[in-house]
Amino acid sequence: MLTYDTLTEQALEALPLFRERYDREIASGTVDADDGKHIIFSLVFTPMLEELIRNNTQPVLSETLDFLEKMASSEDRLVVEVCDQSVLEILNGEFTDSKLRRLFGEETQKGFDALKMYMW
Repeated sequence: MLTYDTLTEQALEALPLFRERYDREIASGTVDADDGKHIIFSLVFTPMLEELIRNNTQPVLSETLDFLEKMASSEDRLVVEVCDQSVLEILNGEFTDSKLRRLFGEETQKGFDALKMYMW
């Protein structure tokens, strides 16, 4: 199960591309290992996912979307907040609803729908 305390570490283990980008952003000073989950996911995970969506980079896109679904399904409310606020909210501004709806799993879609209710 994903927990807030281990979220970054679990993403680094599950997603090699995320580890690569995270290490690069740490080295460049964009993020710091002590930064909060929202910052790390906003500045590293979400831009990576945006690029994967634009380029339809399979199978990495599917693996990343599966991890996002695990975030959206977490019993830890703080993990769900990172998913909603630091990933879905940003994706909403970058892609059409129809594009995202084709990609999201059931729980991710529920979070996205709830987000849309509050944004408009």
